[in-house]
This record gives sequence, structure tokens and C-alpha cells, in this order.
Amino acid sequence: YTRPPRLDESWRFYFVRGPRTAARLGLPTPVVLGDAAILLRTLPIFRPAKRHAISFMPHWQSARYGAWAEASTAARMHLIDPRREPAAVLDDILASELLVTEALHGAIVADALRVPWIPVSPLHGEHHFKWIDWAESLDLDFSFQPLVPSTWLEAATARTAADPTTVRRLRRYGRPWRGVLRGRFVDHAAAALTTAAKSPPSLSADSKISEVTERMVDRLDRLVADFEPSALQRRSAR
Repeated sequence: YTRPPRLDESWRFYFVRGPRTAARLGLPTPVVLGDAAILLRTLPIFRPAKRHAISFMPHWQSARYGAWAEASTAARMHLIDPRREPAAVLDDILASELLVTEALHGAIVADALRVPWIPVSPLHGEHHFKWIDWAESLDLDFSFQPLVPSTWLEAATARTAADPTTVRRLRRYGRPWRGVLRGRFVDHAAAALTTAAKSPPSLSADSKISEVTERMVDRLDRLVADFEPSALQRRSAR
């Protein structure tokens, strides 16, 4: 969300999220691997029984200003609130047969752990770059399904996201307006979720996610080796 940093010899890159990040920073293609959350695949994670046919995970901004618990209930979906403890969110994703997600890391974690997912277009447009950047690193080709705000306040903050001053004012003074036309907003949001859930789910190829995981582990091992005390001593002696 900011300008790229000025790179010099003090920077060292082990991998980045996707080809668009690499291009923005002027880095070579080999550093393109994906999001580090893929490394969840290397952990001994308990996999619960499937409890939810379809779950919906909003972005934290939407969860903060929206009425997604009501909209998800109306759409007969389980809500996964991204603001909860990571272990609880992870358990809910693994317990879902299908994840409809506005949150990018909902898709990343679901894909890494082989839970089919359907992306809905983020209400805050500045998030699109991250989605496409990550998807291209896994050779994923998908289409966003439409999503609409579930409250007036959520709609207002999304539309004014480019103006930090207005957003701050809405956060401070806009909560009394959260209930304006609430029923209509919730109904429209629920209808959008229901429609989205009917689209074909996405999942990267097993071979691709396995390849990326192995390469990430290799790069992580290299990072550890580079910063072992002996390696740091040799570097400081040069």
C-alpha cells in the first residue's frame, strides 16, 4: 500500500509472493514462489471432521464494518471471522467443505490445505493486486464473483478508502448510521453470497503446490544457514 522501498546491497530476498511483486522491485524470476502461509503445509496440523458445507470469510475490514453474521446466516453459510484467534480460524477453514472468501489469506490457507475455495471481489479495490500477484505464482486462473456491502457504513468506508481523512471520520462518527437500510443491505449481501457459491471452486494443482512448498522450505533453510552465528561472524569479518 506504499511506494516500493529503495533497494541496496543490504537487502536480501529469499522469495516473494508473486511475479508482480518481483517486477515492482526489479527482482529476478527465481525469487517468485508465493505467500509464506503455504508453509502451513509443513506443520502437523490436526484436521477436524467437516462441520460446514459452505463457509464465508470476509476481509477484516468488511468484518469490522459489516453485518456478515446476518448475511451469512441468511445465505445458509457458516461465518469465519478473520479477527478470531488464528487456531480457531484455521480449524474452521479445515472443517469446511467449501470456502467462499473475500479475504486473500482465506484463499491462500484453504488452497495450501486443499480446501476448495471461491473468491469474491474485495470491497476495497486496493486488495486486487495482492490476489492476482499470489494467483500468478501458482498458475491459478480464476474470476472474482461479485460482492456487495452488508451495511451502509461498510459501503461508505469502501468507497472512500482512498481518502484516509474521510475514512477516519466515518470510523469515529459513522457507527450510528450502521443500521440505515440494514435489512436491505443484508438481503443484497446474502443474495450475492448465494450466487457466488454456485460458481466453480478453485484449487491449485497438487503438483504445483507441492513444488512451491519444497522450494520454500529450501529457501527457508538457506535463510537459517545465512544467519547462523558462524555465518554472521564470517560476514562481519569481511
